[in-house]
Amino acid sequence: MTYWYYKLGRKQGGPVSAEDLGVLARKGTIKPETLLWHPGLADWVNASEASELSLCFESDMSDKESDPLPDPTIAGPWPRFWARLADEMIIGAVVGLPFGYLIRPHLPEIGVNFPAADNLLTIVMLAAITSIVLWGAMTLFGTTPGKLVAGLRVENRSGMPDWQFYMTREFRIWFFVNTVGVPYLSIIPCILQYRRITKGRPAWYDEGAAIVRGKGRLSRSAAAAATAAVTFMLTVMAIGYMNMLRAEERMASSYRYWENPATGKKADLWSTWVFGEIKADSGKLYHFTSDKLTSEILFGYEPMDQPSVDAVAYGEALQSVIAEDISVNGKWEPFKLNGFDAARVTGIEPKLKDVNVELTVVIVGRSAWRMLLFVEGRPLTKLAIREVLIHSLLSTAKDINVPASMPCDDETCFSALLSIVRFAPS
Repeated sequence: MTYWYYKLGRKQGGPVSAEDLGVLARKGTIKPETLLWHPGLADWVNASEASELSLCFESDMSDKESDPLPDPTIAGPWPRFWARLADEMIIGAVVGLPFGYLIRPHLPEIGVNFPAADNLLTIVMLAAITSIVLWGAMTLFGTTPGKLVAGLRVENRSGMPDWQFYMTREFRIWFFVNTVGVPYLSIIPCILQYRRITKGRPAWYDEGAAIVRGKGRLSRSAAAAATAAVTFMLTVMAIGYMNMLRAEERMASSYRYWENPATGKKADLWSTWVFGEIKADSGKLYHFTSDKLTSEILFGYEPMDQPSVDAVAYGEALQSVIAEDISVNGKWEPFKLNGFDAARVTGIEPKLKDVNVELTVVIVGRSAWRMLLFVEGRPLTKLAIREVLIHSLLSTAKDINVPASMPCDDETCFSALLSIVRFAPS
């Protein structure tokens, strides 16, 4: 048996057997540059040059025991994210929009607002439908639109049939990662999965069951991201167009014509308005009420002795007559309506709680048209159709050209009309 001697700095060790020398090399005591000698050698040699020993040094062991290099074919987190987002955008548009458009008329009572998808129930339903469609696509074709664009491939290593494996995988993603589609809650599990994948570990729902491979090209991720963005924009445009169609349908079904008996002109009014004529001492008076809008209107005209009376002056005179029932907030504002002089002012009914009033007058020749709009429980500006309503009714005005009899002494005949309004105290 050959015994070896070795030098560690200025110290010399040995004799040791070749086996013991190998143990020292693995422990790091003997390094490749350590000098060795045994009887029969002419001089000391480096341990790495002692071919008859075949030593395995500590540095070699650490290299062998270090983590293997990551597999370049394993897909990273971002390609997977963009592929999933593209899938959800595409499936949501292709399936969700038609489904929502068809089912919307049957669900008004639960407040589901298809196809805008602006509430929780809608989002959860669409997330479930998307997962079912993706499961079917993976089972039948082995890929999905987003994965195809991103160059991703899911390998089934679970031992289960494909249909069962993909169903289980989609359920786990839908329930535990996407949190059944509930917004914002999915952020935390997505971050956790991102960290796992960046460390070279599989997503927890793939661990021991699947490997997701990818092309590893930035262009693939960019293509998937662009697909998701384009699909999103097209979806928004489609939703806007469908909502416009819905609005037109609602408008067509909710509007009807009201013909002014005094002039024969027509106005567009919501079908929610109920109207009738009230007997007036002079001119004509019409009463409109809407329980849905919590609003009422007095609309009519009064003949005058003089033509082309100033609208502001007439409004101020009217204001003095009804001062006990309506408190005006500011000054009369003049404006033009279809080329005629008009004026308007806002106020409240002091005897009632939270009833706001807008008074509008239009002078057409020797006819003074008046409109009082009463809104209960909210400001006038919160009545969305206010301006349309005022212009629509007052556009039916014209000069009746009837001589004024003025049966109400020196006042207008309007002071007796406020008792007709439902909001007024009995």
